[in-house]
Amino acid sequence: MPRSLSTARVPVALALLAALAGLAAPAHATATVNGRTWASMTDAAGTHTTASDPLLSALPGGGHRIESSANATYSVSDGVLALAGAGGWAEATEGTLRAYVNTELIKASNPLNPSLPNLVEPHAFGLFGGAFNDQIVVNGNGLAAGTPVDFVFDIRCHINVPRETRGGAFDFNTSLWSNDGLASYQLDRSSPWTYQTPDYNTTYTVGQDYGFDYPVTLSTTVGATINLQAALTVGIDQGWSNQGGGGEYWYNHGTLDASHTARLFLDPLTSGVTLDALSGHDYSINAVAPVPEPGSLAMLGFGLGGLGWVARRRRGAMA
Repeated sequence: MPRSLSTARVPVALALLAALAGLAAPAHATATVNGRTWASMTDAAGTHTTASDPLLSALPGGGHRIESSANATYSVSDGVLALAGAGGWAEATEGTLRAYVNTELIKASNPLNPSLPNLVEPHAFGLFGGAFNDQIVVNGNGLAAGTPVDFVFDIRCHINVPRETRGGAFDFNTSLWSNDGLASYQLDRSSPWTYQTPDYNTTYTVGQDYGFDYPVTLSTTVGATINLQAALTVGIDQGWSNQGGGGEYWYNHGTLDASHTARLFLDPLTSGVTLDALSGHDYSINAVAPVPEPGSLAMLGFGLGGLGWVARRRRGAMA
């Protein structure tokens, strides 16, 4: 039967979301990432969890990338096989956030022993996100300080679901305000956190883009400083409780793909005005380069790509 996300896991998700979404007013430009994965098996002896330290690397322009994966397996000689895996990554640079998470679960049993599927519960969890903040100075380039200025703040985020996904969640939020008190805008788009098992309905529709594009015109003055911050998080919490009879084969998976990406743009509408970021990033929509395809993530142990292969071999042997 379905069960709630355990109290031990709720603080993990909430803490990462809070760390990424709760940025204070920036004193300087920063870009940060956070994330983790784990996979577990619960049997008569208890819960056995595997996790790996995330890999952190630098990106051009002061950005960062984090990636992680974890796999857990369970098998006994008389015919039970269970596998769980999770992997993902996140990138953050000024003006751009990208994230991706994937989970796989397999549970198979020998039809000659109906009780065996109830021996084990696989569970996979992944949560990845990034955040940045920046300051942008409104330069008049000859216009007097205090001259009224209009500009466009354009927020774009694409969260794709390439296959049936259960037990996922995403959160995107951004805020902008100017120190002259004239410009102010905030946007928060998110879905609730859920833990799901196969007998739930799907949470996300295959092929749907849960993203958005919100352009808004704001006003400020020459000489003002615009403060900008944003955070993006995707996560999946997926597993099975004890259920089923002999000869069963269950496969569950999920993907939330925000790799194509969250971007924020600032373009002045007042002639002669430039918006110069402390980070050096050009927020103009005309300065954007094409987004590359996300790189492959090397999975540990069996690897997520190998889970299906192993299960198919196992299922064939049990037939």
